[in-house]
Amino acid sequence: MPIQVMISSQQDVGATDEVRDIHTLRGLANQAESILRSSPFTTRVRSDWDVESSGIKLEIDPDRANLAGVTNMMWRTPPPPPSVASP
Repeated sequence: MPIQVMISSQQDVGATDEVRDIHTLRGLANQAESILRSSPFTTRVRSDWDVESSGIKLEIDPDRANLAGVTNMMWRTPPPPPSVASP
């Protein structure tokens, strides 16, 4: 019977605490993985926390973006479908 254990954080942390939060979550995931691997009744134990990945966090100054013609609506709505000319 498959099971899934999800280890995540609901805490909204600042950029300075984010690294510590991820480190804590990765440590908890490693502990859970070790416990599951030690059981003779578990197979194929894996973790998504084992590989560090990089990401980008953008902080946009709304006033400067507005001056450049960039609005929030550009990112919240899908682009309109392409128009098809009728023959």
